Amino acid sequence: MPSLALSPVWRGVSLAARYRSILLAALLVSLPVASRAADGDGNPAAIDFTLADIEGKAVSGALRTVDAVRVELSGTPSVVVLTDRIVRLARTKPAVSAFEKQPAVLLANGDRLAVRVRRMTEEVLEADWPSEGSGKVRIPLETIRGVIVTAPESVERRWTLDGQLTRWRENSDIVMLARGDRLPGEMIGWTGDALTLKGAAGDVSLERAQILAMGFSASLTSFPKVEGPRQLVVLTDGSQIVMTGLKFAEGHLNGRAAFGADLSFSIESIASIRFLGGRIQPLSDLTPTNFRHTPFVSGTWKAGIDRTVLGRPLRLRGGEYPKGLGMHSQSSMTYAIDGEYESFLATVGIDDETQDRGNVVFAVEVDGKRIAATSPLPGSALSQKIGPLDLRGKRSLTLHVEFGELGDIQDHADWCDPVLVRAKGSESPARD
Repeated sequence: MPSLALSPVWRGVSLAARYRSILLAALLVSLPVASRAADGDGNPAAIDFTLADIEGKAVSGALRTVDAVRVELSGTPSVVVLTDRIVRLARTKPAVSAFEKQPAVLLANGDRLAVRVRRMTEEVLEADWPSEGSGKVRIPLETIRGVIVTAPESVERRWTLDGQLTRWRENSDIVMLARGDRLPGEMIGWTGDALTLKGAAGDVSLERAQILAMGFSASLTSFPKVEGPRQLVVLTDGSQIVMTGLKFAEGHLNGRAAFGADLSFSIESIASIRFLGGRIQPLSDLTPTNFRHTPFVSGTWKAGIDRTVLGRPLRLRGGEYPKGLGMHSQSSMTYAIDGEYESFLATVGIDDETQDRGNVVFAVEVDGKRIAATSPLPGSALSQKIGPLDLRGKRSLTLHVEFGELGDIQDHADWCDPVLVRAKGSESPARD
């Protein structure tokens, strides 16, 4: 029998240690590696998405078809759902983006893009899209509300800045400097790494490192009207874009952004999609007839529209929601629905920003009658579903966030994807 020469790496190693090393190596080889996941043909494995419908049901699978009319998920057999029945299509395993740590462009319709300014003329801003590799995008200047050039180190400061720019309604441009100064004037161009600002004392050149953010004159803002069905696409980098004509082909979602650019995203970039303009009416897009907050002791809290009460993105258990309402105990929000809808449903919970603190009760009142309520829900609890609740023939809808078991400490309550469902045949054709 031929002898086996011992490799130098094993010399001096005990027999027991050799067996342990071999067993460990075999175990590591057998473990699944997410980045190398593959299907039976050796191709990269598809990303699972979960589809939630207007009946409160959910189904998961890989995307096979996406367009303005239907979504098809893989399965045996495959599942096809019409988009006017879909509340949310999102990754089965969500991941919160690091949007607050990146530069961004904020648009007048509420869209946000995690992009970095490269060049700006009197008509267009050109930007690099880091998460899309060498991706670049051109954005008409008239559609922009503000630009975050350098993300602050403080998350609190970042979202305060986001709110300031989103609400910017002054009739002049402004540049916010990193050192705290504000320079009003007219932004006339960006080349290389410098912005030229025309101020009262003449033209000023500002280096990128000096600039925190830029707010654009509201008097020059004009956003194109979006007709018919549209899709709200959320990317894993935190970008949110309203699009039309969405098509899925060869692993990419293609469509036209509301601000005018044709875009294409790899399926790995997609976090979620909402289908708007049909039967689904996000409650946060409507104006309430009444909002009331009653403090536990003192102080007042405003409601957040598509934001928490602190003005941050709505986040529940690691998942991020672009549409919804942030409310603090004890609050109520009333909407006139005038018999136009057949049902209501939502996902509720205390926002992740509380770090598992808080305790509230979520309740729904229709035409003055309480029809649904959760038990006291702590911040550490999983999110819960409310609905679908029957609204046929009803005139008013009121959402309540009530004190739970701990007064009002950290009661940052979220209504995520709160939607009204229109009766079939009564779809909304357009949105300003």
